[in-house]
Amino acid sequence: MFHLPSQPARARSSCHTAPLFLAALLGALLTACGGSSPKNHVSTPDAGGQSRLTDSGARDASTLRDASTLRDASTPAVDSATPVAVACNVDKDCDDALYCDGDEKCVAGTCKQAGNAPCKGQVCDETGRKCSTPSTADRVTLDASKTFQTIRGWEAAAQAGQNADETGGANFAGWVDDLLNQAVNDLGLTRLRVEIRSGTESNADGTTYPIVNDNADPNVINPAGFHFERIDSTIDKLVLPMKKLVEKNGEKLFINVNYVSFFRPRTTPSLHAEQPEEYAEFVLATYQHFKTKYNLDIDAWESILEPDNVDAWTAQRMGPAIAAAAKRLQKFGFTPHFIAPSNTDMGAAITYYDTMIQTPGVLPYILELSYHRYGGVNDQNLMAIGMRSLRDHVGTAMLEHIGSDYFDLHKDLQVALNTSWQQFTLCYPLNTDTGSEYYTVTNPMSATPTVVMQSRTKFLRQYFKFIRPGAVRMDASASVGNFEPLAFTNTNGKVVVVVKAAGQGAFAIDALPDGKYGIKYTTQGEYDKDLPDQAVYGGQLLVTQIPA
Repeated sequence: MFHLPSQPARARSSCHTAPLFLAALLGALLTACGGSSPKNHVSTPDAGGQSRLTDSGARDASTLRDASTLRDASTPAVDSATPVAVACNVDKDCDDALYCDGDEKCVAGTCKQAGNAPCKGQVCDETGRKCSTPSTADRVTLDASKTFQTIRGWEAAAQAGQNADETGGANFAGWVDDLLNQAVNDLGLTRLRVEIRSGTESNADGTTYPIVNDNADPNVINPAGFHFERIDSTIDKLVLPMKKLVEKNGEKLFINVNYVSFFRPRTTPSLHAEQPEEYAEFVLATYQHFKTKYNLDIDAWESILEPDNVDAWTAQRMGPAIAAAAKRLQKFGFTPHFIAPSNTDMGAAITYYDTMIQTPGVLPYILELSYHRYGGVNDQNLMAIGMRSLRDHVGTAMLEHIGSDYFDLHKDLQVALNTSWQQFTLCYPLNTDTGSEYYTVTNPMSATPTVVMQSRTKFLRQYFKFIRPGAVRMDASASVGNFEPLAFTNTNGKVVVVVKAAGQGAFAIDALPDGKYGIKYTTQGEYDKDLPDQAVYGGQLLVTQIPA
């Protein structure tokens, strides 16, 4: 994986962006700095090239429901400020003595590029002041006229050993600051799945699933019948601190509250599944609790975690439950957004989705068609999910799979048109590397617990860190199967290209916006490695390589 930050080639520019690199047999990321130069990132596809869904013409990102709410994210920390404009009287005042960026002109008292950079379709050698044929015929080509999904964010389940009854929970304060700093400022997470158990409506403390009805009237909430102690612990210890860090970066923490009801045995009747108005009451009570106690807005409600794990939650029951909840939320001044159906099997998720949207009043409130990767995993199902995204103007999201890696992420983005993605939990204080956590903690009960990034996370970081909320995917193709690219334009106009590589090799990148680019790669043997910056202008090629 490579990352290249770019800046305009003006010698007097104050803009400088350090190169970015990610390693793990991925690809290259490109970042443009300053002016109208876009931020670019390049990634390579895996060997054989995956089939992709194409969207005829340029698709307006705003057609994805509510995409605009996350399009005001500021530049991530890796970017630098816009260069200061240079004043001038005549063209000679603007000469930066560089060959590769062409001439500069004085226009209305400000220096501008003349637009006559040499070496279009070739590599420019600034030292030799000449153009040359690239050293490799392998080519990655961008096409900004064809666009696809808009990214909403990268998610983790809000599980990090924060509860006192969990392993290491008594010492959670010893690692939480380091964990959240890494998760937000290095990995780039901006979404949390905050789970609420059905037993929150009970006479217990919200840690169980069995439901005890608050009263006999679903239209009247009895506060004494709801126990939010468990979810309050998560909000206090994880949500609020993470929200503060995300907002410090000029972005927004997306709060996805996920209803969980894992009854055992599975055949146990469920008040919420069988009575939509009771489910609507539960949803409203939770929204009101978040707002009243914490002044927090819930961005989306994930309707039920893995309904195919609970017999009571059939596809036929999900639609009426969502419709009732949406109606109730609107009545009390909330904006309903639902994520569903979140089946363990992606094929079942398609069936459940098709069934539930037949209920009037459901589809307008579906923000994302969600699925897990524990079953039904094939390109046909991924393409079917992507087609529903285009047809219904909804996002799609893979929101849990223990062991998922960047191969899965790349295909979910490319084929299923994912707008959000989650491996699983944020962290757990165990010294394991199973792919269920982004981070683990060694020596959690000691005075010096250590937060450790997991092996798969190092590769996911190649995408998460540089592709920010609001980024719009553009078309990117490769001439050979060894490299598989994905390209995005961030809200600051900068382009990111992530290249997933099946092996070592060099490749040229075509159609990059003007600018100076940093390059970063990650492999099994090397992590977060930088290559020298490169500058491209006027359709020049950028040539880079990955060593393994």
